[in-house]
Amino acid sequence: VWIVNDNPTADSDYRCLLEVNPAHPGQLPYYLMPDVTNTNLQVFDNDGNIWLTNYRNSLYKFDVTSHQYQKYTYPSASVYQMPEDIDFDSSGNIWMVLYGYGSGANLLVKYNPASGDYQEVNMGFSGAGYLCVDSKDEVWVADSATHSINRTDGVSVLDVFDRGYYYIFGLKAALDGSVWSSECWFKGMDDNEARISHFITATGPTDISLSNAAIAENLPAGTVVGILSADDPDTTDGFT
Repeated sequence: VWIVNDNPTADSDYRCLLEVNPAHPGQLPYYLMPDVTNTNLQVFDNDGNIWLTNYRNSLYKFDVTSHQYQKYTYPSASVYQMPEDIDFDSSGNIWMVLYGYGSGANLLVKYNPASGDYQEVNMGFSGAGYLCVDSKDEVWVADSATHSINRTDGVSVLDVFDRGYYYIFGLKAALDGSVWSSECWFKGMDDNEARISHFITATGPTDISLSNAAIAENLPAGTVVGILSADDPDTTDGFT
């Protein structure tokens, strides 16, 4: 178990990452972060390394084997706050939402730490924060200002799911391509309602073709007419 400690340690002003191993009770090794800026958020990448965010337009990758940090600074036209959430797609790109001070812009960002490629997309989000990337590399973004969850392809919004009075406090993608959200409706003092929602989306097949559509007369029953084929990103779906 890994825990981010955003308070100064006893012997340093630096923040640290704590390692809790049930096999070694009573031991709590910690690994000091490279600078004193506020740090948050643990996300595991496709290789099992931990990524952390901070306020200085940068991310840290913590190698769980060598216990070393590597800092990645991404460019931007403005000074941004620390992203609320980040996630990885299958190509190793990091997706996040950044807030512009004074601009009101909530920009969806794709950043590749290996190449340094950095892209900002303004989809009109005004209160976006939490996000996740599903198994089809579609990016889901929660917008607290509109109480909605937005399914995007990273360029434009594909679907909008209205959550009514509920605020979204987390999005997680499952291995089957579905997405789970944690939501809460603040009705009044000591009167709140929480729920978990499950979103299942399916993508229709493309390039549907039949190898042969005609057959000669008087052939025996069971003769193959043609072979039906299609491309479908939902690999568990069948077609007839």
